[in-house]
Amino acid sequence: MKNKKYTAEEIREAVDIATGDDGFRSKEVISILETNVKQNTEEYLKERIKHERDLGKKLVEIFPLEEKCMKNKAIIEYVIRWLDSNIDEDSTMSEGIQEDSANLKEKIQLALVPEVTAQDVNNGNF
Repeated sequence: MKNKKYTAEEIREAVDIATGDDGFRSKEVISILETNVKQNTEEYLKERIKHERDLGKKLVEIFPLEEKCMKNKAIIEYVIRWLDSNIDEDSTMSEGIQEDSANLKEKIQLALVPEVTAQDVNNGNF
């Protein structure tokens, strides 16, 4: 009986019996219930629409950031591949360029550690 739903007719009959009334009170109760359901439904829909609009705005803000992150990741991967080609033993690069490339690659990899912040990178503290 916990989640039982009653029809308007069942509610009318129960109110009429409980009050000994000719139907005036039951009509009043049904009207109140219908008004509350309508108001609750309208309020729920308004809140839901507001929530979805807010979510949409956030997605519009997030999408360019995600695009930028993907681009930055691709650039970093490209640079690392380039450095790897400089470091390769078969490379025609001078020993100095190979060493500098290896050092730069190491710095990039250290900077990519999740615990390292942007401020750490800017300050060279990684």
